[in-house]
Amino acid sequence: MEVNMRQVPVIELDSDYESISSSNSTIDTNGYSSPASSVSLSSGFRGDDFMSDADFEAYVHSLSGNDESPSPTPRRARGRSTILAQQVLPPRIHLNEISYQGRTYRPGKFIELQDGTFIRINRILQLSEEIVVSGPKFERLENMGSRMPDRPNELCWIVDQGDYNGSRNSNASQYRPYSGEVEVPLPAIRRLRIIRLTNKPYNHTIAENRDDGFLFCRMKYTRIWKRRRPSESGRNTSDIVEEKITFLRPEDCQDYLSASREALRNNWRGPVPHKRRYTFGDGFCGAGGVSRGAQQAGLKLLWAFDKWESAINSYRANFPSCLAEHSEVAQFLTSLPREILVDVMHVSSPCQPFSPAKTIAAAHDEANEACLFSIYRLIELCKPRVATMEQTSGLKQRHPVWLDAIIHSLIELGYSVRWRLVNCKDYGVPQSRCRLILIAAGPGEELPPFPQPTHGDEPGKRPLVTILDAIGSIPSTAPDHDLERAERPFERQPYDPRSLARTLTCSGGDNFHPSGTRTFTLREAASLQTFPLNHAFCAPGVMRQIGNAVPPVLARAILDEVVKSLRNTDCPATGPANAPITID
Repeated sequence: MEVNMRQVPVIELDSDYESISSSNSTIDTNGYSSPASSVSLSSGFRGDDFMSDADFEAYVHSLSGNDESPSPTPRRARGRSTILAQQVLPPRIHLNEISYQGRTYRPGKFIELQDGTFIRINRILQLSEEIVVSGPKFERLENMGSRMPDRPNELCWIVDQGDYNGSRNSNASQYRPYSGEVEVPLPAIRRLRIIRLTNKPYNHTIAENRDDGFLFCRMKYTRIWKRRRPSESGRNTSDIVEEKITFLRPEDCQDYLSASREALRNNWRGPVPHKRRYTFGDGFCGAGGVSRGAQQAGLKLLWAFDKWESAINSYRANFPSCLAEHSEVAQFLTSLPREILVDVMHVSSPCQPFSPAKTIAAAHDEANEACLFSIYRLIELCKPRVATMEQTSGLKQRHPVWLDAIIHSLIELGYSVRWRLVNCKDYGVPQSRCRLILIAAGPGEELPPFPQPTHGDEPGKRPLVTILDAIGSIPSTAPDHDLERAERPFERQPYDPRSLARTLTCSGGDNFHPSGTRTFTLREAASLQTFPLNHAFCAPGVMRQIGNAVPPVLARAILDEVVKSLRNTDCPATGPANAPITID
C-alpha cells in the first residue's frame, strides 16, 4: 500500500512527550495539531508515564469544562504545565491531503466506501498507527427502508446526536451533540464520487448512471439517542428518543444548487401574506381537544371535520365561528370549503387499530387504516405550512410499516418531519399517557422543535400535576359532574389522590376515584384530559369523546412552538423571494 502525505505538521515528540520543537505547530487539548509540512514521531512510552485510575477518572471529568481544578498529570510530569501533561494522549495530526493507490484525497472531496456508503471528507488524520479520513456519512435512499422514496442516485445525509459514548454535559438539559462524523481507515475507501448537495425539488435522475453518474443529496436523517450511564454499553433502536428527516437548508447546499426558503415556499403554496393570526384546520377533530389548545396558542380556527355526529356537535358547541363539517375525510376532500389553505393543520385520524391494547380486529379497522392514506391528499390540498399529527404509541411500537407509510407520504410532498414518543405528564397532564407525535414542515419552512418538558422532578421544572390538582376544585354544579351516577355497588382500595391517573381511554380505562367508592364523573375525566370547565360535550358517547381527545394542554405546548417557529420564519428576510427554481 502506497501512501504519500503532503503538507503535514512538523512535530517532534521525545520519548517523554514533553517538547514541541516546531514553533509553528501546536497540539490542542483534544489532541489535534495544526498543519505544516512533515511529521516525525518518536515511539514508545516510559514505564512511569501513566495515570492511576483515580487520576484518569478525574481527567475525563475535567473534559466537560465544568471543573475548574487543574487536570491530573502523569506521576513523572507532576509540577509541569497542564498542557504538556495532557500530551500523554497520542496526537491526532491533521493532514492536508494524501495520495493513496494513485488517487489524491483532500478535505471537501466525496468518497464511496467498500460497503456502499459515502463520506464527505472533512479531515484527514494521522493517528498513532494509521491514517483515517473523517466526515459525515451518506446512504442511498434505496437502502433506508420503506419510509424513503425509491429514487435512483439519491442519497441521505446521516447524523447521530445525543450521548453517543456515555458521557454527559452536566450544564445542559438537552443531549450533548455528537459530531455526526465517522472515521474510516484508508483500505475502506473504494473511490472518489461526485455528490451534489441541493434543496431544489426532486425531478428525475437516470438509473443507468447509478454506478458512475452524479449523486444527489436533498435530505438529512437525524437520530437522537438517549443518554447512557457510564456503566451501560451497546445501543439498539430502542435507545433512539427522536428521529427527523429534513430537507437540506440553503446553507447546507452548494451555492449554484441552492434555492431560497421563500422561493421554495412560494413554489409550493404561493406567497404568504403577513398575518396577525395564523389560521388552523383540524382534521378528525373529535370534540375539539387540539382546537382548544390551538385557540389558547393564538391560532384562528378556520375549519374542522369529523365523521362522528356527537363529536362534531360538541365541537360546534364550543367553536361556533369555525366551519365544522360532519363528514368522512373522503367527503370533505370532494367538497372543500372555499378557504381551504391554512398555516397550521392537525390530523388525528382514528387510532384504535394501532393501540398497544388492541388484540382483536374490529369491523372499522380497514376504514380507519385508509384514513392514514388520506393524509397525503389532505396535505396536498390544504398545503399547511406546518402539520402536526398524534397517534397512539402502538403505531411506532407495533405497526412501524404504517408509520413509515405516513413519513413516506410527507417526504413525497416535500415536507420535513420529526417524530417521537412523548409522555403527557411531562407537559402538565395528570396522567401517564404516552403518545406518538409528528411535526412536519412544508417546503421552505423551518421544522419546529418539540417543546421542552415543563413538569417533572428535575430542578427548574414545575411539579407533576396530580389527580387532586385536576379535580379537587370542580364545583358541584359543574356540567357532567353527576356524583350519584358515578357511584358503584363495589368498593376498591383507596389510593393517594396526589398521584397520576392511568391512561384515560374511550371507556375510561382502569381508572376510578381515589376514594375507591366510585368512578370518575364525566367532568372529572374531562379535567384529567385538561379540558377547561367551560368545554361542553354533547351526548351520546361523552366518555368516548373525552378518551379519544388530545389533551389541550399538550396540544398548546406543541402549537406554541409551531407559532414561534412561524414568527421567526416570517421576520423580514433579504433576497429575491420570487426567484424561479430550476429543477435539476
